[in-house]
Amino acid sequence: MLNVVEVTTEDRIRHKALQVMEKADILRNAQLELDAVKSELIELVGIKDEGSQSFNVDNFKITTNQTINRTCDQNIVRQLIDEVSEDVHKNIFEYKASLNLKNYRALHDMNPTLAAQVDRAITSRAGKPSIKVEIQS
Repeated sequence: MLNVVEVTTEDRIRHKALQVMEKADILRNAQLELDAVKSELIELVGIKDEGSQSFNVDNFKITTNQTINRTCDQNIVRQLIDEVSEDVHKNIFEYKASLNLKNYRALHDMNPTLAAQVDRAITSRAGKPSIKVEIQS
């Protein structure tokens, strides 16, 4: 004869909650392992200070990418209004003093002294490097 055991809703919830925690732990560990392998691959192929580059090895295409996150210090941006020309200020900073990266880079090339003044308002932090591996036919 078959014994039927009734499982309470709380027991089912508890079981599913444990499953979620176990699977999340597996994902975390897998992500740590994946990140470590990606870091090793980046060390092998190299990465630019900013931007992307690609490498082909056999039928693998490996693309590395490094971003730089830049933010503006609003107080310093306001101070710069008095220190740099209006033209420079309008071309480098956009509304709410967000950075116009194209013009910011051009300023660094054209006028490093002025760029050094502007740099006081900019905080730059490297973003997380990324890598993509593709199999090409």
